[in-house]
Amino acid sequence: MTVTFEIPWDKVSLTTIEEAVRENLKEAGRLMIKALLEALQERLSSILQTLHPGRFVKNGRHGRWRTFNTVFGKIQVVNRQLRDKKTRKTLRLLPLVVDFHPRRRFSWGALRSATRLSVLTSFRQAAQEVSYEMGADAPSHATVHRNFRDIFEGNEISFRDRKFRYLMVDTMKVYLQAGRGRDGGLEEARVVLGAERAEGPWIPLGIFAGWSWKEVRKELERRIDYERLEVLISDGEPGIEALLGEGMKHQRCTWHGKRDLSFALYEDGYKGIENRDLVDLLSEIPLFRMNVRNRPEVRERVEGILKESRELWEELLEIFDPEVYPRAHRYLKRLGENVFTFLEYFLERGEWIPNVSNAVENVIGRIKLRVRRIGKRWSEGGLIAIFRAMARRVFGVESWEAFEERLCGAGPCAKVVALEVKYHWRWPITPL
Repeated sequence: MTVTFEIPWDKVSLTTIEEAVRENLKEAGRLMIKALLEALQERLSSILQTLHPGRFVKNGRHGRWRTFNTVFGKIQVVNRQLRDKKTRKTLRLLPLVVDFHPRRRFSWGALRSATRLSVLTSFRQAAQEVSYEMGADAPSHATVHRNFRDIFEGNEISFRDRKFRYLMVDTMKVYLQAGRGRDGGLEEARVVLGAERAEGPWIPLGIFAGWSWKEVRKELERRIDYERLEVLISDGEPGIEALLGEGMKHQRCTWHGKRDLSFALYEDGYKGIENRDLVDLLSEIPLFRMNVRNRPEVRERVEGILKESRELWEELLEIFDPEVYPRAHRYLKRLGENVFTFLEYFLERGEWIPNVSNAVENVIGRIKLRVRRIGKRWSEGGLIAIFRAMARRVFGVESWEAFEERLCGAGPCAKVVALEVKYHWRWPITPL
């Protein structure tokens, strides 16, 4: 291959040279891929005719053109044919020497950048960004979406080798779509995180739209070693006890405890300043003032905090008379069953577990941002696909580079064994 550049005598910028080389690389890439595909077919044809003399012959027909949209642009290659005189069948050589999808023109290399961007932006924005590099040969947003769906709906993340001890769960609202794009209404989606250590990292395990907590547990038992779990951290919503396995402890989120008490008081008819003053009574209990920075490491101090918190909790239940605050009293009584778990766990194991579910709230917030940016309504399969993509690309559950290598296939890799670059002038250079 010979490349000729026409460069003016005046001083040129490095950017100009880079652009010239980049444009040349596109054309050179198309020519090289086409030449390699033709050479591979010719090599196979020669091998077959040598090993089986007289059996494989040219069938006298011109093979069909096969179009590929690659990262360098569109190329067309003749799908060469041989006729097998023994079986009287036509043998097409291109599918035998190159692994590609028979009904798709775009290669994985052409869709790689758009797939990466789709996790962070919308499919339309990803296709638009890629078009700046690929021009008219860039994939449409529909092609990007179809490729994204096919990749992530069928690539579940395996957690069987992980030894999770802690589970953190919460619920988010999402608009689902029914068949043929119809509105499926607002539905609850369960988000589940797991951790091997109390301090994290917290790893997204799954999202389940329209599932009950009992169904979520059955699926989690399939994905992870459920018997190893020790603590469930949640906001205590109804039905969440279905996730508790034998011997598991339950820690209610203290932040949600304050917020949900305000809702209960509102239902009892207490609003505004009166509502706020009653909720502030929780702050007088030591455990509600504890955070990661002020947790004591001395056992005696923790025992004192636990004892004082229990005593103040009993006094609080007396203040919230069930005759005056029926819903608030009922809520506090239920909250008190599992709000002291993190103190008891430290006294038992000597390590702190989270007393708030902010890790799962953070994950839900980041999922919502992308879900609302991409589309208004989602199918369950689409929601699972974007969750799996974010788990790899955003939350780092699996190496994205390793995932891309797996998508490229496990076959032998082509590599450059020789490369030489020379230059010469097309005209003589005379001394100035």
